[in-house]
Amino acid sequence: MILTKVEGPNAAGNKVYVFGVNDYRLEVPERYNVQHFVGRGAYGFVCSAVDAVTNEPVAIKKVTHLFDDAVDAKRVLREVKLLAYLKHPNILSLKDLFKSPDPVDTYSELYVVTDLMESDMDAILRSPRIRLAAGHGQYFTLQLLCALQYIHSAHVLHRDLKPGNLLTDSECNLKLGDFGLARGIGHDDTMTQYVFTRWYRPPELLLVCKHCNYSADMWAVGCLAAEMFTGKPLFPGKDYINQINLIVELLGIPDLARDLPPSTSTEAIHYLSSLPPSKGKKLEEYAPELRRRFDETTFYDSFDTELEEAIAAEGATIARPQPRPPEEYYAEFVDFIFGLLRYNPEKRRTAKESIAHAWLSDVRGPQETIGGCEAERIYRWDADGTAFTIPQLRHLFIDEIGKFASTRGS
Repeated sequence: MILTKVEGPNAAGNKVYVFGVNDYRLEVPERYNVQHFVGRGAYGFVCSAVDAVTNEPVAIKKVTHLFDDAVDAKRVLREVKLLAYLKHPNILSLKDLFKSPDPVDTYSELYVVTDLMESDMDAILRSPRIRLAAGHGQYFTLQLLCALQYIHSAHVLHRDLKPGNLLTDSECNLKLGDFGLARGIGHDDTMTQYVFTRWYRPPELLLVCKHCNYSADMWAVGCLAAEMFTGKPLFPGKDYINQINLIVELLGIPDLARDLPPSTSTEAIHYLSSLPPSKGKKLEEYAPELRRRFDETTFYDSFDTELEEAIAAEGATIARPQPRPPEEYYAEFVDFIFGLLRYNPEKRRTAKESIAHAWLSDVRGPQETIGGCEAERIYRWDADGTAFTIPQLRHLFIDEIGKFASTRGS
């Protein structure tokens, strides 16, 4: 998309940037020099810019038609509040927040300024030119776990972990984004079975349980860690039933009394009871292409200079995995994966336990082992279950903009 017009600053002190034939228009403070059109989505579009005050590259997301739907507006509000609250190097950081210059009672556009990340895990995994190797997969997984330990200790569940929400850059940094579906522990939500993209949805949600806890995020980590090495989803279910069948193919039939939550639907229990007995498969039987990666000599060449420097900057002592036999390295990976892919949510490893796992010893630094990923305070979910009117939502966004401006010092 070509930048076709730049105007201003106007009377409000803003500059206007237009991409295309007046298709995508931004009106932003003069401090932002808009550079490129990045992409568009359901809520609006994103452009890259440089903050002339800090000289930092940033992403500016313009949310359009903000109040066309109260549910969508509340989701945006939830994400903005969380991004303003959560402060961690592996979580997308909110840099600025402002609305369009229209009156308080009629504005319909919001601008959200965050870190600018060059890519995301979905683009990496779908690229025919890129294959992540051992060190890359370990380092990305470690950073994701650090982000999760932090938000879980703040009593926040992400509930939408997927490759597209893992943002990355050329230095192998990873930041977790998109908190629009996040909730607190024990939140009763009739839409719970629809959170998480199907391929990363844990069994308890597929089986129509109304509640989920932090372990739901951890199931998704197991799926993502495997996908990083193959570029293919571990459980690419075509529909609800096929998704359950793929999980059963790997893990076997669950113990209905021991492994399933009490709120499991009657229909789900009947379906599982109708399946032939199965103890599942070994990971190498279910995903042979994943096992073959561990026998490739180039799989252990990922600790190049840039990755070594990035890990060293975080305080880790580099211990290249190559001296270990492939069988030993693979066995550690399998143990890591199956510690997360468990039917019983209470038996899955936590983020903290996963960080301490032997498979991540090559990239783990002292700040991860001594609890450096813990949040200092618990996030308060006050009024998150309230059904707000559009006028109320307008003023809640104004309040949030004011709060952020006061903490930012502007």
